[in-house]
Amino acid sequence: MKTAIIGGGNMGGAIIRGMIGSGQFLAGDIVLLDSDAEKCARFAEMGVEIVINVSDLTADVVILAIKPGGFRELLAQIADNKNLCDNAVFVSIAAGISTGYIMDIIPTARVVRAMPNLSAQISMGVTAVCRPSVRSESSLRKSLSDTDFADVLRIFSSIGTCVEISEEQMPRVVALNGSSPAFVFMLIDAMIAQGAASGFDEETAKILACNTIIGAAKMAGQSDSPPRTLCKNVCSPNGTTIEGVKVLENGAFNALIIDAMDAVTARAEEMEKNAN
Repeated sequence: MKTAIIGGGNMGGAIIRGMIGSGQFLAGDIVLLDSDAEKCARFAEMGVEIVINVSDLTADVVILAIKPGGFRELLAQIADNKNLCDNAVFVSIAAGISTGYIMDIIPTARVVRAMPNLSAQISMGVTAVCRPSVRSESSLRKSLSDTDFADVLRIFSSIGTCVEISEEQMPRVVALNGSSPAFVFMLIDAMIAQGAASGFDEETAKILACNTIIGAAKMAGQSDSPPRTLCKNVCSPNGTTIEGVKVLENGAFNALIIDAMDAVTARAEEMEKNAN
């Protein structure tokens, strides 16, 4: 199976590195199309095939890893490549770009929508994937098959965990997995800064902070107890942890995170509305 990535930026590059790093895909079976010559050269050194023009592109799966603003122009170019349109499955990973948007421009396209996150670069990403909505699928000449969808799942499963959702949920999932790593990085940054201010060297503080969060996340994922119960389990009466928890509660920590996620969702919904 040949996989093409159009756009070698942060996410496109993360997907390529993750696919190769997983050992499940050969670099020679991955194609990159990007206008940045320096970027292409770096991936070419890894064994990735480089294509300059959309008209020359052939693939079984095409991942559209560009910013939403460039989609219409790119899809118009793809529409002129009849062989690609008739034979490839197209995957949109851009916030706000629905399957219907793509099929309005390429009516024969088989389309899947996905929302990965940056941890794909180390094969620990979490990707939400959906089939076309019923409304969108009705315009297809060639319907997306279970095999088509399985091929896409195999790509994103190689770079982490996959969760299938409905297309209607796509604007809302951005806050849960797409944007949320930024919030976690902010927490890690604050923990490292406090550790350094307390006299630890930055590398030691980084090791302590990152591995504490990894352990807590794994525990929350594997435990039958909800996170709020796990939080209480760490807190001893009159102990140290409860004092920090009180500060976070007084600062409306949970509400602030929810507000941040709501802001992401509102923007994702606005982008989708404007695009469609």
